[in-house]
Amino acid sequence: MNDLEPSRELAGWLAGADHRFATVARGLLYGAAAECALKVEETTSILSTGFSSADLRHGPIAIASTGIPILALAHPGPASEDVLELVTELRRRGAAVRLAGPVPGNSVDWPERAPEAFAPVLAVVRGQQLALELARRLGLDPDSPRGLTKVTIT
Repeated sequence: MNDLEPSRELAGWLAGADHRFATVARGLLYGAAAECALKVEETTSILSTGFSSADLRHGPIAIASTGIPILALAHPGPASEDVLELVTELRRRGAAVRLAGPVPGNSVDWPERAPEAFAPVLAVVRGQQLALELARRLGLDPDSPRGLTKVTIT
């Protein structure tokens, strides 16, 4: 997974975004969607949110009509069909959607032969690569994000 070109292309797609971005997944990849959104938000200050596909279908699906860029994560398994169906619906409503994972029509992938249980790790690496490339494209230092400290006292 050392080829950064797909992440560079995604970064180019997001660089013109109106300071908002969402990720969506289901099942094992839901946590990875949240982590990808967090990494983009931390490194670029673009407001980012991760959704489960089930939750997005309720009220928040209205954001699709705003043209928001959404990165959908899918890996072959029980949850992928639901995510792919949602991608179709989001596009129908006007969202700019890209796919990540070893699924048809993807913009970035990872090995399909990987067990589904490993897919979240692979997806998070792709999310980190996206955050890195997007920060660089925006002229930001991904290693020193604005306002972020390495230690948070609680």
